[in-house]
Amino acid sequence: MVMPLLVLALAAQTADWPQWRGPNRDGLAASFRSPGKWPAALSLKWKTAMGPSYASPVASSDRIFVFVRENEQETVLAVDRTSGKIVWRQSYAAPFEKNPYALRMGKGPYSTPLLEQGRLHTLGSGGILSSWNAANGALVWRNDYSTRVNTAKLFTGTAMSPLVALGLLIVHIGDDSGGSVLALDPRTGKEKWKWDGDGPGYASPIVMNVAGDRQIVTLTSQRAIGLSAATGALLWSVPFKDELNENIVTPLAGGGRVILSGVRTGTFALELKPNAPPAKLWHNNDVAMYMSSPVASGDFVYGLNSRRKGQFFCLDVHTGKVLWNSTGRETQNAALVAAGDYLLALTAEGELVVARKSEQQWEQVARYRVSDQPSWAHPVLLGGEIVIKDDGNLSMWMASEGND
Repeated sequence: MVMPLLVLALAAQTADWPQWRGPNRDGLAASFRSPGKWPAALSLKWKTAMGPSYASPVASSDRIFVFVRENEQETVLAVDRTSGKIVWRQSYAAPFEKNPYALRMGKGPYSTPLLEQGRLHTLGSGGILSSWNAANGALVWRNDYSTRVNTAKLFTGTAMSPLVALGLLIVHIGDDSGGSVLALDPRTGKEKWKWDGDGPGYASPIVMNVAGDRQIVTLTSQRAIGLSAATGALLWSVPFKDELNENIVTPLAGGGRVILSGVRTGTFALELKPNAPPAKLWHNNDVAMYMSSPVASGDFVYGLNSRRKGQFFCLDVHTGKVLWNSTGRETQNAALVAAGDYLLALTAEGELVVARKSEQQWEQVARYRVSDQPSWAHPVLLGGEIVIKDDGNLSMWMASEGND
């Protein structure tokens, strides 16, 4: 049985990679054209210097959009997909007070933008939500939630990536003291509904179909929750408390179940049914994901375990049983994408690892150096192109001369 995967309905979607973790928000790159044989080295098509960011790029048919920091400003850039030249740039003041325990971490931004209906929505580290005209960069509207976000009490800052559900723009704002999930009109920023409760974790929400009803599923600073996408009503909650509030991993949904993971909670699957509390299907304490979100393919889940200083794994989605682990000491963090027969993982150290999808064993096919700077953003796969954002550049790579 093939595990059904979440399909996110973005009305009139024209973007190739419109949001966090790709078209369906699940780390699957169905349109990527893998080479017949992976080459000894990737070919660099272009590289464009720009500010640092943890946010991942998003892309339309002709442009790539990037959200970065330039000193005390947050900056949005539109880059020509063919040449790498900057088409437009917009900035606004965004001072950021760091938690003294997190001085080694950058100041963001951390949230991946959302591209829909010709608009680009960005959520800054301090809670400034902006909507831009994707064609020319004009500001359409802005909601400033910075008074509700005390970044000095957070390890990083606002990190959830906005989404669209039932035509509503969904954001989670707040801090450790509390917060709100908001549903807004994406055309105007006007509030349609609000759920008041926990502040956000660092995870990004997904939309899950449960017996025909849309639920917004996410990790807050305290628990996992499901909200009605239509009304914001709390449908269920499960405690998910981390001593450092490091609830980071994006939930993975499919087949009526949702898989959750945390660095100190292990990994478990919940079965969701209408008008019933979630039922725990399995719990594996030996798999503990930290910042890296998993991907699913058929009956299997692939990801990066935080154990053994970074260990790729494959587990059975039905039982939670680990089918294989790589040796360990792979990387501090990796952003995973599933593309055809392959898994691609961009490591924090600037390497792109290519492995064959298999439930039998870890089978590395290639490993490429794509940056000499740290990279925390998700790679973007567009046809035969691979877009990489690191601390100082945006670059495009080709797996073969024929992929253009």
